[in-house]
Amino acid sequence: MENSTGRLLYNLHWDRDYALDLIDTCQTILPFLTLTTIRPAIFYVLFKSHSFSPDIRWGYVVNMIALSLHEFNFCFLYRLQLVVPYAAFYCEGPICRIGLPMNVLMVYMAFSMVASIPTFLYILLRMHHKIVLNTNTTFIFSKRTQFVLVFAESLILFINVIACAVFTEESANAEKMKKSPELAWLVARGGRIMLFGPPGNPELFGRELFLLACSVILIAPLIVFLTRHSTRTMKRTKVALTSRTQQTQNRLQLVFFLQMHIVMLFYALPMAVMISTMFIDLSAFPPVSLALLRYTILPLFSIESALITLVFLLKNPTNLKLVADTLRSLSCGIIGDRQSSTTTGNFSDVTIVQVFNRHTIKQRKPYSRRLQK
Repeated sequence: MENSTGRLLYNLHWDRDYALDLIDTCQTILPFLTLTTIRPAIFYVLFKSHSFSPDIRWGYVVNMIALSLHEFNFCFLYRLQLVVPYAAFYCEGPICRIGLPMNVLMVYMAFSMVASIPTFLYILLRMHHKIVLNTNTTFIFSKRTQFVLVFAESLILFINVIACAVFTEESANAEKMKKSPELAWLVARGGRIMLFGPPGNPELFGRELFLLACSVILIAPLIVFLTRHSTRTMKRTKVALTSRTQQTQNRLQLVFFLQMHIVMLFYALPMAVMISTMFIDLSAFPPVSLALLRYTILPLFSIESALITLVFLLKNPTNLKLVADTLRSLSCGIIGDRQSSTTTGNFSDVTIVQVFNRHTIKQRKPYSRRLQK
């Protein structure tokens, strides 16, 4: 292949020689690592702990299921990478190697990416309601208002999923651009290049990106307001917490708002930067800065789900203690069973030896008596 080992524009030879394989390996390992460690722990806490009211518990259950699916889809089935400065994605995962139409791939990916957001808003609204319920604030949303807000946000996000089916289309010059050395090596890897257009021009797919940007502008202010208003109300009404239940609820709320900050930093911000890189021609930027964008935007997006789960477990002492106590009990039980079986085995061996000796002595006594006679 032409220029298969030489330097490429935009430092894409770094991706070819080192970065893409490393990122791809990490993405592949991540969902299976979390699936066998922190995912079971989080569901155990949700069903075992008495710290959650039913609405918060089930909101978290649905949210964690959505996050788990998103992580598995994004990090394993798709293993998506940006190809900055091109308006393109590169999909390395198995779902992109079976010949599905590009709009089908984009619809399923878009659905898995936005499925967790309505549940986050639901939990946020319920948390906000519990915090401001006994205060003098005017921003107390009834259950009907909360339902309307969640439904409206879900509708906006669902429209984006439909738009992916309508506006996902490869560039008219896609085949010609794929023959350039900067993209030909990706074709040779066997994955799928979703090439929407040249740098700064996503062509038809730009309409979906514009709709997505408008959706973020509509949804983000509500989430930011609810988060800020809740945290300020908690600080303003902070009193000595006398009951254990109050302390537990306070920790639960603080942990959730920390999770919301993670959503902003590792979900909303990377998505905003991704949209910008599609619309802005970055080909004149320093190649090192383009490489840094490729190595940070979607990898940060990939670890968002795992970070949210880790914060839920590690930043709440009640949850952490529950998991630690359970693991300690299981380990003690396993060790106790082993010791019991070992002791039983030794006892059986000793008993067998004693019975054998007694039987031998009884058989020998008549012979010794005959010798005495």
